[in-house]
Amino acid sequence: MLCLLIFLALSLYLNNRSRVLEEVIFFKNDKIELKMVKAYENFLFHYVGNTFRLQCRSKRTANMKETKFGQSGWNNNVPMSMDLLSAFQNLKSGQEIQSLKEFALDSFYYGKETLVIPFYDKLFISWDLCYSFERINLDEVVLSRLNINLQSFMIQDILSNQLGALSFSLLENEKKIKIYFSTIDFGKNWTIHQ
Repeated sequence: MLCLLIFLALSLYLNNRSRVLEEVIFFKNDKIELKMVKAYENFLFHYVGNTFRLQCRSKRTANMKETKFGQSGWNNNVPMSMDLLSAFQNLKSGQEIQSLKEFALDSFYYGKETLVIPFYDKLFISWDLCYSFERINLDEVVLSRLNINLQSFMIQDILSNQLGALSFSLLENEKKIKIYFSTIDFGKNWTIHQ
């Protein structure tokens, strides 16, 4: 019985593995570095297969510890746009994530020491060089002020800085409506310009 328990424990330990299959740095400047990571994960009784992650490194993430999902010094919990996630999931067998490099560049906005990632009806923003991300629900920002269908609008013109300023516009192509939103206090208060 003891041998069986040891065997099971050892099997679980050996099968709970994550290994990186491919990494591609797709953005780098003097402040931050962003990469896409494709990994194979084998977590018995949980998940077995490929996963995709965005990771970010900066002077602010230097002390982050290594996790099963990434190296030390990197933030391994960077939100990913739905478009990029869908592109990852639709990779053909054998196709490398290198092919998504240009697509990945278009999936985020880099402002003055800030990073903004649109995700359906949300914006994920890092005001602190990708150390942490805050979620801004566009439903709360937009729908509480205007009676519009958010699904018919595209997010454009995103600008941000580390002092808490963020602006963006929503464009509705059919009716040629463009609405501008801005905040200077990390999203606590919003101004609308039509």
